Amino acid sequence: MNFENDFSEQTEGAVLRAVLRFLRPQDRLVVNSLRELGASPAHVLEVLESASLKRAVIEVLGAGISTEHDGGAALKAALALVDRLGSDEPAAGRASAEDIQRLKAAGRSQKEIAALLGVSRVTVWRKLKGAPAS
Repeated sequence: MNFENDFSEQTEGAVLRAVLRFLRPQDRLVVNSLRELGASPAHVLEVLESASLKRAVIEVLGAGISTEHDGGAALKAALALVDRLGSDEPAAGRASAEDIQRLKAAGRSQKEIAALLGVSRVTVWRKLKGAPAS
């Protein structure tokens, strides 16, 4: 199916909803950035869950993340944290050591954690250094 022809007259949100309706198991939706999936962390989480329920994969090229791998779990954890903080871009230092530990345990690097949470790598390092060993 040619989505460009079928959805070209619709708004971006309407196109995404239509694409999600067409997703089937094993389909792969590839986007350049998380912003293409929603305007807020809560909305992006909804999109990820919708695709997950259909057993489809979402790949975010700009972040190098796919819901098919461990990065998908880390992405969901980070989005849930950001949503809980009530901001699209949390201020440096607002991410808890517990949240950073969870992302580290999910296999994310300190650089990736910093980018996902909107904090500096030094903040991540300090909170990991000060967190009790698990």
